Amino acid sequence: MRTVLVSAVVGMGILIILGMIALVYGLIQKSDNPDFKFFDLATEVPELEQALKEVEVPLVGKKKTRHQPQK
Repeated sequence: MRTVLVSAVVGMGILIILGMIALVYGLIQKSDNPDFKFFDLATEVPELEQALKEVEVPLVGKKKTRHQPQK
């Protein structure tokens, strides 16, 4: 039982370290090239990018309006 827990903790620690490395790499690349993307949908799946642009997100709730104080 203990070896399973130790393996799980080590595995998750490795995933955290790899994620941090990817984050730092992405930040460095983005600072050098503002158009940098890890995954470029336009070249890999162009129809998916077009579908995402066509999605309309409805507003939630009512828009607040400011009332002018009456004189």
